[in-house]
Amino acid sequence: MIETWRWYGPDYDKIGLSEIVQTGATGIVNALHEIPYGEVWPRDAIAKRRQMIEAAGLTWEVVESLPVHERIKRGDGDLTELFANYRQSMANREGDLLQFHAAAGLDAHRSLPPHAQRHDLPALRGA
Repeated sequence: MIETWRWYGPDYDKIGLSEIVQTGATGIVNALHEIPYGEVWPRDAIAKRRQMIEAAGLTWEVVESLPVHERIKRGDGDLTELFANYRQSMANREGDLLQFHAAAGLDAHRSLPPHAQRHDLPALRGA
């Protein structure tokens, strides 16, 4: 088992990486929270964050979240650019980083409340 710590990054977390090392954690769960939803996560920003984490003696184990823009969630307007940006961000992720999705554990066949809708988003898969 790898003990990980959810860290919001240098701009959003009062706890520093050196303090996390003291807890005994060896891995970090992190996202690039400073990049606005819908914008591409550049490879250099991902690499810089990984280097920062590794310089502290930790490993970046999981990408906590690559946020989905609210317009995608609502199906609002022309989503071509937002889907392209999301796919590019996923491609820019370094291959060994796991992506966590809050909905990953949901049963696709489970009944939803009357006000909820289930959307298949083939554009995220590049279909």
